[in-house]
Amino acid sequence: MAWHEVFKNALYKNNTGCFLKKEKDEFVIFDQEGQLIRIPLIDIFENPVYKYSEFDLKISASENLPILSPVNFNGLLANSDNTDLPNSICLGITIENILNGNEGKIKTSGIIENSSWNWTVNETIFLNGNTLSQVKPETGFIQKIGIAKTANSILLKISDAIIL
Repeated sequence: MAWHEVFKNALYKNNTGCFLKKEKDEFVIFDQEGQLIRIPLIDIFENPVYKYSEFDLKISASENLPILSPVNFNGLLANSDNTDLPNSICLGITIENILNGNEGKIKTSGIIENSSWNWTVNETIFLNGNTLSQVKPETGFIQKIGIAKTANSILLKISDAIIL
C-alpha cells in the first residue's frame, strides 16, 4: 500500500479528519471541527501518519494492562513467545493503565515517551515476550515495534510478525 493510502486510511480509521486531495506540495483535509487544514508533504514524510489526536485507538481490556504495555487485538498483553497469530501480535502500546473490562487508549504510531526508558538511539525496539526490548527474541516470533528516537522515546512503526 502506498504511503498516501496509509495516510488516508489512518485519517478515516481514527476519525481525525477527512481526506480531500493532494495538491502539488501538500495534502488538504478538513479536521474534526470542519476547519480546512493544509499539511506540507515534508511533514508527512517525516511522520507518515499525521495525527490530530493524542492516541490512535481505544481498546477494551481483557486483563489489567499497565501503562506503556504492548497489547494485542483481544485486549491482552501481546506476547512474542506465543505463536498463535494473530492473537498474540502487538496492535499498539497502552498510554494509560487500563483495568480489566474497561476501555482505554493505545497508540499505534507516532512518538511515545517515558522518562525511565534508556534506549540506544536509532536502534530497533522489538516485542520480546510481553515487553519492549532492543533484544530480538529467539523463540516465537519477531515483531518490530519501532525505533528509539531518543533515550526515552520511541517512534512507533509496528511491523508484521515473522514466526521464527
